[in-house]
Amino acid sequence: MKKFLLTAVLILAVVTSLTAGTLAAYNQTLSITGTDVNTKEFNFTANGSKSFSESLKIAPGDKITYKVNIKNKSEVSADFMVDAVLSGDLKTGGAVVMSVHDGENEYADSFNKKLANTGEFHFFVDVMWPYSDATAANVRDTGLLGKTATLKITVNGTSLNEENVHGTIDPVDVAFVKPTV
Repeated sequence: MKKFLLTAVLILAVVTSLTAGTLAAYNQTLSITGTDVNTKEFNFTANGSKSFSESLKIAPGDKITYKVNIKNKSEVSADFMVDAVLSGDLKTGGAVVMSVHDGENEYADSFNKKLANTGEFHFFVDVMWPYSDATAANVRDTGLLGKTATLKITVNGTSLNEENVHGTIDPVDVAFVKPTV
């Protein structure tokens, strides 16, 4: 009887430890703190082009936000051409969408922005894979799992040499003309 009781207790202990370990492996608690924002900054002091490209890790229901800062650190106004391109299997498969905005205004994927000397402009690029309970969307999403998307943002800056550079001496405006060579 003692052997039977001891064996039963040992079997019960083994079964309990296996069950507890299995439950722990399949139960997780996630705390969501909000959407991360990745920041990219482009500083221009003369004509030029700057860009970055990043492969995106995204799943159904996810949203990735990039904040892009453009700073004109030159002595003259500049015209900036912004081009945001989303490519890859997730884009062509229709799962991932992109929007470009500054918090108030929506922009096309390509747009121009004129900045005064020492001017700044900030905008956001959101890449989203909307989640849907629809059967067709689930079939599409399942087929696209593991596929890739790439985001490339290019900013081309061109100084506007024909303009005057303005400085202020209180209370009179004085125009400083950039010499031409």
